[in-house]
Amino acid sequence: MEGIQRLEDILEKLDLAYKKETLDKATKFLQVMIDEKEGVEAAIYVSKLAEYWMARYELVIDEISDSDELAQLRMVLDLNNTLPMGTFALDTENDLITYSITFPIEGLDEDGLSEVIDMSLFAEQTYVDHYYGDGEGRADDEA
Repeated sequence: MEGIQRLEDILEKLDLAYKKETLDKATKFLQVMIDEKEGVEAAIYVSKLAEYWMARYELVIDEISDSDELAQLRMVLDLNNTLPMGTFALDTENDLITYSITFPIEGLDEDGLSEVIDMSLFAEQTYVDHYYGDGEGRADDEA
């Protein structure tokens, strides 16, 4: 089964709505609704590398604060050392803090993708707890 089709089948089994787009000949993009009530969406980029299909799952965690960018950078670097998988990053082009995990699609099943999603939500909560101190609010909620 082609990588993108396997991933789409898993998303459907997990009852997650998504939109698919072709970015270029080698890369497909899926915008996945993780939690409709909370408005949480993730991006999944799918590419074939040699004979393997790989996916990069990315979740926007927060906006970069104009007044606190250095503190956010330090905290993100520190948090990267505490998580069992995945990475926080600063997307300075879009002023966002993201969390991403790259994984092979071959052998992926519903449990595996659910673990990726759960890990990203855990990472988001870890960031919120550390940055905001009380687990309340996000920068985009303050606007």
